[in-house]
Amino acid sequence: MYQLLIIILIYLIPTINSKCIWYENIRPGYNQLYLHGEPKPLSPNDIYLLNDMCPHMATDQGISPNLCCDSKQLAEMQKFKYMLDNLIGRCPSCYFNLLHIFCEMACSPNQDQFAWPLEIINITRPNENDQKIQSEDSPRADWALDDYVDPEEEEENKVKEITKSIETVSVIKKIRYYVLEKQAKDFIESCWSVRMNFQYAIDILCGSTNRICDHKKLFKYIGADNTQTVLKIDFVFVNGTYYDQELNRTFQPSLGSMFSCDQPVILPHISRQKCTCMDCNAMCPKLNKIQNETIITTNNSIIDKLKFKLSKFHRITIAAIILYIIFVIVFIILNVLMCVWNVKNNRKNYSITNDKSIINKEKLNNSIEHHHIPLSVHDDEESETSFDDEQNGILDRFGVKIDESLHKIFTAIGRFCAYNPKYTLIPVITILFVLCYGSRYYTVTTDPVDLWVAHNSRARQEKAYFDEKFGPFYRIAHLILVPNNQNNIDLKYKTPFDAEEKHTFGPVFEKNFLLDALRLQLFIENFNITKITGEIINLNNICFKPLEPDNNYCTIISLFQYHQNNITVILNESFYSSQYLECMKTP
Repeated sequence: MYQLLIIILIYLIPTINSKCIWYENIRPGYNQLYLHGEPKPLSPNDIYLLNDMCPHMATDQGISPNLCCDSKQLAEMQKFKYMLDNLIGRCPSCYFNLLHIFCEMACSPNQDQFAWPLEIINITRPNENDQKIQSEDSPRADWALDDYVDPEEEEENKVKEITKSIETVSVIKKIRYYVLEKQAKDFIESCWSVRMNFQYAIDILCGSTNRICDHKKLFKYIGADNTQTVLKIDFVFVNGTYYDQELNRTFQPSLGSMFSCDQPVILPHISRQKCTCMDCNAMCPKLNKIQNETIITTNNSIIDKLKFKLSKFHRITIAAIILYIIFVIVFIILNVLMCVWNVKNNRKNYSITNDKSIINKEKLNNSIEHHHIPLSVHDDEESETSFDDEQNGILDRFGVKIDESLHKIFTAIGRFCAYNPKYTLIPVITILFVLCYGSRYYTVTTDPVDLWVAHNSRARQEKAYFDEKFGPFYRIAHLILVPNNQNNIDLKYKTPFDAEEKHTFGPVFEKNFLLDALRLQLFIENFNITKITGEIINLNNICFKPLEPDNNYCTIISLFQYHQNNITVILNESFYSSQYLECMKTP
């Protein structure tokens, strides 16, 4: 009874069958539809392909696991491996993370759990025997004689070719691939700092040049916008089990983990070191600042707490604070003393002024009683008292004396010059002549060698020896052009995968400005003058020609070398900026 219940329970447990969606490569990029098909093992002779392209898939004693790809598919994947080696091969973590993602899509025995065909087409299967014969005969086609063919055999072969049926197979042109979003983010993070020459490899894979790539844009560019392969991949990023309403099916993405750039790559068939500091910021050494902090308790005195707080400041900061406090204290004290002195002085002057005003009023009253005094006399007396020296401060009186002294001195000088012009002009002219006489020895040095190199220096002596034995070395003449319009422009360019993107260029890359600059360059190259003797001199007579006499052209280095110095080439190129991005970033 119990055995029967166990059998029933086992039967009722839902099982997930591992099935494929494709198997066998028919043509480059086209894999045969194998929906709900069973995975198959590789032959022992093809195990090396699996170990090379999918090193994370373990093989037990040289026996291949069941896979959804054959040796042709692995060989097709291997053709693009050299591109990855050049792009991201210098960082093992980034390199094998990308291989892991695409190998799971191509060969995983659980393929139908996270991948599904979206577009299926029918193509004819190529005749492998014909291809083999053609490849063997191709080296002999230019020189070998035609082989003798028996007429009877030729007729039989023609009959076989006519009666032979053409096999049509269904292949997958587009699939939908469900990837964990964490996997995609970990992959792009492991590759973020990897460089190829002077450009980031992730920007090349993403089709951008300004570090705005993310995991969605990256895989969209690789899968949907990639023109290097006919298979299109629609990447869908999920966080777990996902139900696709369009396909009416539940998918479970692969749960493999990614290597970070500061981790060594350890796989069943390969092991690699960590990425270097050049390609992984996490591997760069960091300066650890060790701070010894003293624990302050409530039992410490105020002085100890103050010392602890001051110890956190820099000595220069503490000195600046102390000087500022001293300045403020001295400034306040001086202002207080000046205010006290002014108050006392004002009181003294006020008392003196009151005494004088009382005396003047008494005198005025007495005079009014006996005589009539005009109002103007009264005003003059008040004005005299208002400008009394005793009412002014020390600085005011000192300033008045300096002003009077300067006035007297310059008045005397002016009178002397006015009444004695001879004694004034002759000495002045003599002094000016003596001072200006040295200008006859003034010379302007324009030679950069004389400006920057001393005559007795070793470099100067070696240059003189070189010029004496081999002739003077050429000097580069620069021609710098600046556009009037200083606004940046957005130009379209083609990425290495032939996708169109936009990039912001400086104003010098505007097409009309480039054409004007090229016209000026061509004018200078063809410009010539005729001497009185009839000799014609042009740029070719005075320029540096390193390949002379085999090549009598001047050495001209300019941006237009990318266009063969041809105006027509620039006019006919709609993506002329692509060449600048490609050539300037390649050493």
